[in-house]
Amino acid sequence: MKHLRIICPAKINLGLAVTVRRTDGYHDVETYLAAVSVGDSLIIEPARRLQLSIRGVGGLPADRRNLVYRAAELFGKTAGVDNAVAIQLIKRIPPGTGLGGGSSDAAGALVGLNEYHGGPLEHSELERLAAELGSDVPFFLRGGVAFAHGRGELLEPRSCPRDQHLVLALPQATVSTSWAYKQLTEEDFVPLEREPIENWLSGGAPPTELFNVFSAPVGGTFPVIRECLELLQSVGLNAVTLTGSGAACFGLAENADQAARCARELETRGQAAIPARIINDAVTVKES
Repeated sequence: MKHLRIICPAKINLGLAVTVRRTDGYHDVETYLAAVSVGDSLIIEPARRLQLSIRGVGGLPADRRNLVYRAAELFGKTAGVDNAVAIQLIKRIPPGTGLGGGSSDAAGALVGLNEYHGGPLEHSELERLAAELGSDVPFFLRGGVAFAHGRGELLEPRSCPRDQHLVLALPQATVSTSWAYKQLTEEDFVPLEREPIENWLSGGAPPTELFNVFSAPVGGTFPVIRECLELLQSVGLNAVTLTGSGAACFGLAENADQAARCARELETRGQAAIPARIINDAVTVKES
């Protein structure tokens, strides 16, 4: 029987605007999603029944409250297969950071189980299931960079900026996405200024600023996040901003050496930081 390992990358938001509050309770957004070279992983092995275990981050549910478990159940029901597998989630992306860990893990479960069972579902069907699970989940079936709009599920692929390095910083805070959206007022609903980002993705210079509508309300409420953003700027990183509604922050680096050097400097100042880069990869299955 197969033993599969699935790599589930994190994502960052290269700019994020909220344009309108919808009548269904959701919001329309405009953002550029980019997969990055850090993330979680899944291991799928034979078992007598569906079971989920989690390593790396404590306190996460390993039942239907977990998006990986729900993805596995949804896949089994749709594909008509008996999901007698053990899924081990090796968690490196903290929840509540805006890095899309739960969504990436769910996409990884869909792709991994489809591979495990011999490919009963076409990619288009996996995308439909991904959209049912959450707005960010379809992106991780594609990876790279994409302009996302609607609730975030409408994706337009873009070229990936070559060798774009960055530093991720993880302040000791957890931000509720629903709370963050409740802080916005009608004055906050503006379109994203896309031209500087589109120029960059087409081969131009990186933007010096990346707008995130949540920076003011989140930074104003969580001093540790505001201080993290200031630290990223102080070590010489560019376009410093939140990803998603936070708590994770990032700044762009000129190259890998600067990213590594800045990450080390942040660590000496007591701020957890990881050098990373933007990648073309989606969730990826490896047979072990």
